[in-house]
Amino acid sequence: MALLALVAGMAVSACGGSSGEEAGDWQDAPVIPELTGELEQRFLADVAVADSKGADPSVFAKVGDSNTEMPANLYGFGCRPVEYGRYPELKLVVEKYSSVEFPLTGRPDCQPVNSFSRFSTAARSGSYSTFSTTRIADQADGYLPPEPACVEEETALDCEIRLLKPRYTIILIGTNDVTLDNHFTMVEPGARTIERFTPLVAKIRGAGSVPVLSNLPPSWVPKTDEVDEYGGVMQMNEKLAELAESEEIPLINLWRAMEEDQMIDRGLSGDGIHLSVYGGEKSPDVIANSVNMSEKALRYGANRRNLIWVQTLAALDQALAEAQD
Repeated sequence: MALLALVAGMAVSACGGSSGEEAGDWQDAPVIPELTGELEQRFLADVAVADSKGADPSVFAKVGDSNTEMPANLYGFGCRPVEYGRYPELKLVVEKYSSVEFPLTGRPDCQPVNSFSRFSTAARSGSYSTFSTTRIADQADGYLPPEPACVEEETALDCEIRLLKPRYTIILIGTNDVTLDNHFTMVEPGARTIERFTPLVAKIRGAGSVPVLSNLPPSWVPKTDEVDEYGGVMQMNEKLAELAESEEIPLINLWRAMEEDQMIDRGLSGDGIHLSVYGGEKSPDVIANSVNMSEKALRYGANRRNLIWVQTLAALDQALAEAQD
């Protein structure tokens, strides 16, 4: 089974609470990354390097598992009318990042191909955090076929960045690592997060893009003496926060957004793993429903995540613009 001004007031509107700047615990960190101090300086340096290597300021790439690959996640911003609700200012952000079209693989039901609608080679259902940094020639059956323009000696991540030249690369992966650790490697979930994710971050920076990290949404598993009801996601998120701090990476606190009181079933579908979508996963047009930003729609996980990622793009661009003034 596949496991897996513009920015003013954004942290509050996205997470329903304070920004958490003084909180040491990752659960209290803001939903939308706040770029200040050393984090801001590293971000600006990363952007400068990316731009010097030809990164396109209107393009981003996606790294992930099923919660990025499945149709309710982001695609609709690039190929369907968007219901912006009380966020009309985000139309400019969506237009910017859907303006660059690629002669590459996308979903047949979501054309044209742009940053949102791109069927990323680096996002596959059922994949682990090491998927995108493994050579395409060495991938297990089921993760591919890859983008035809990729080379088997490349990693999926190298190929995606080479083809898109994204300024930003957003990462949401790791849910399947929890299952891997719980049932196969027999280590505490999160124990190998740093060693698995550090090469991923280094590859993104080395390829000329800026890494942006999301922590994991909640998940439901049977509670045992060894595993809590979240299946080890808490431990993973703690380590992802440590990684974001040590590597100075903007961190999206998706967990906090899904834990808000207004979210239905913590933003999860019936399987307890995948993000839910307004109208249901079997609705006639899931892609269109997923970019409904009305208050009633934002009680569902995919809709809320989609809003948060666009808000994050806006926040990153705003921080860059302010630094350049």
